[in-house]
Amino acid sequence: MISLAIETSTFIQSLALARDYQLLDHVQQLAKKGHAQRLAKTVHNSLFRHGISYEEIDELIVGIGPGSFTGLRIGLAFAKGLAFATKTPIRPVSSIESIASILPSGGNLLVGIDARKTEVYGGLYSTGPETKTILATNTWDPKKLVEAALLLQLQGPIWMAGNGIEIYKDSFKNIDGEHLSETLSSPSAPALIRYYARRQKAEQTAIPIGSIEPIYIRLSEAEIGLKKRELKKRELDRKL
Repeated sequence: MISLAIETSTFIQSLALARDYQLLDHVQQLAKKGHAQRLAKTVHNSLFRHGISYEEIDELIVGIGPGSFTGLRIGLAFAKGLAFATKTPIRPVSSIESIASILPSGGNLLVGIDARKTEVYGGLYSTGPETKTILATNTWDPKKLVEAALLLQLQGPIWMAGNGIEIYKDSFKNIDGEHLSETLSSPSAPALIRYYARRQKAEQTAIPIGSIEPIYIRLSEAEIGLKKRELKKRELDRKL
């Protein structure tokens, strides 16, 4: 089983290649600009280093956010194009849920990513042995998220991730947990591999490529304008 994982929800572009969920290669690079050009070249070079052809890839594991509009759009578009060309299934994974899969089992991960307008995007997840959602991934008032987590009287250690934890620290100060470093709390392709490694015995239902969509927190005005132009172009293409 050859797995190719792509994570582009942040400015850090992360790619991982694995055989039977054992990591073969991991490339991570800053990609504030040029996500598209770097991704194609990085995938090609990684496959070449290990003598693997595109046709030998058995699954594409893709982080679908929440995250940057441009990064997610490019990462998912690349994966869909490769999936169409090679008839390889795509496994979409929540980028923030995948963080929980690299933490020790038996604990909890509380995620709060700044969503502006005094809200955070995130939720609460168990860290294993199988990652599960405890509080639904959504846009939360920071105080409401903390109140809901405290009511659960969680067992085991609590880790916290996301820039919203620091921005709204007055709301999160009542949680007795460890705030993960930026490195550990950033989505990565190896975390996507680990997430699916825990599900390798589960039934893998094929997901129609056209139904897979990225998750955005809130778009900037520039991103809203770009998305409107893309939708308008799609409408014109359908009419032609």
